[in-house]
Amino acid sequence: MMKRKANKFAAALLAGLSIFFTACGTNNPGGVPSSVNGEEFGKLIEANPSGIILDVRSEGEFSEGHLAGAKNVNWNGSSFENETKSLSKQDYVFVYCLSGGRSASAASYLRGAGFKKVVELKGGLMAWREAKLTNESGAVTKSGGMTVDEFNAQIKTGKVLVDFNAVWCGPCKRMAPFMKEIEENMKSTVKVMSIDADENNALAAALKVDALPTLFLYQDGKVVWTHVGYISREELIVEIEKQR
Repeated sequence: MMKRKANKFAAALLAGLSIFFTACGTNNPGGVPSSVNGEEFGKLIEANPSGIILDVRSEGEFSEGHLAGAKNVNWNGSSFENETKSLSKQDYVFVYCLSGGRSASAASYLRGAGFKKVVELKGGLMAWREAKLTNESGAVTKSGGMTVDEFNAQIKTGKVLVDFNAVWCGPCKRMAPFMKEIEENMKSTVKVMSIDADENNALAAALKVDALPTLFLYQDGKVVWTHVGYISREELIVEIEKQR
């Protein structure tokens, strides 16, 4: 267990470093790109049929929709190391999650374990779906959830704070207690809508949500402020109160 936690910590650190080095143009050995957009991701999969597609989300997320041909190996599960050690380290490994955070950590771990051609889907399934991309067998997406019309009806009057989140999202978990507090204590000032991006991926795609958490503040149906990523309780309250 301690070894697993140490490996995860190292992978998270490497993920942060990989973002920096990828921005500077560093790739896998042999010029293989480390992170590509959806269109390039699909082309590489098509050009390398012996490669494996790894969906590193949870089993529940995977069952609700995934890229065709993908193998589900949960990065946050206990068996990631065992389930990937038998894979060929010379073949392409295509890695994705919902928004890119978990896949970056998983990809860093795999490169550290000696895999030579690890390619991440930049922006994850959110970006893939926003671009309306499919592969040859089609991308499976979960139906249902809130429609755009239903959403627009909810935000058309007054001040509304919309919080796109997910149960696996670390920053979302940190924000959850004070989001609930704001919802209860500031209900005369602002209406708070908490929306699970996994349960409402069509709506998330329509609103171009490609990272979590994403916050929108509406005033009578118009966006007056947006924020991506963690924000403190104090900073958020300032933004809510200054938007009149």
